[in-house]
Amino acid sequence: MKQISRETQQKLKEATKRNWANPEFRKRMSDIKKERGIVPPSWLGKKRGKRTEEHQQHWLEANKGKHNHTEEWKKEQSKKMLGKKNALGFSHTEEHKEYMSKKLKGKNSHLWKGGITPLIKMIRNCREYKVWRTYIFNRDNYTCQMCDKRGSYSHVNHIKTFASILQKYNTKTFEEALLCEELWNTNNGITLCKECHKLITKHEAEWESYFIFNLKTRGFVEDEFISVNNFIERMVV
Repeated sequence: MKQISRETQQKLKEATKRNWANPEFRKRMSDIKKERGIVPPSWLGKKRGKRTEEHQQHWLEANKGKHNHTEEWKKEQSKKMLGKKNALGFSHTEEHKEYMSKKLKGKNSHLWKGGITPLIKMIRNCREYKVWRTYIFNRDNYTCQMCDKRGSYSHVNHIKTFASILQKYNTKTFEEALLCEELWNTNNGITLCKECHKLITKHEAEWESYFIFNLKTRGFVEDEFISVNNFIERMVV
């Protein structure tokens, strides 16, 4: 589906305003709704009046004690939750997370459908990829390396695309992808904002030298690799 430009959106918005400002257009739309049996909701066009003092008092009494918990109640609930695994703040150990990841991966998962998920999607959804992605975010301080914008809408772009690396090493399975060192090279990723990521999409080869130069000027070695087994150790440090 083709994306509509901001200019076109503005034109459509202005045209809609002009149409609804015309009484004949509004009458025609009203007749069409009646023909099709479209009935507007009863509250449409009505303003809610101010609550009376009696209604306000009734509402306060009905909700009294439901939201404003006492300190004694909070301490009592805190003691009850101590030692429970599902309590807020509980976190599994890294060893247990890795164990559960392997136990529920691939054919062991209840969502397994015979290996129909594309390889690239499997890599992007695996735990190792998420750690690799977080490592690059932290390295770049969540800042776009093209426009210096910092924010929550950041992406990690691959300097050498996934497809080119998989094709280069003829990687066919997920297990082979985990053993491919170049695929997990932390210097093959760069942080970009949403807009800049769109700008370079399908033009990655043209920007490759620029991103490598960016990493070198910041003191990162081009051929530094981090094995999958050492991901967690590097993240903790």
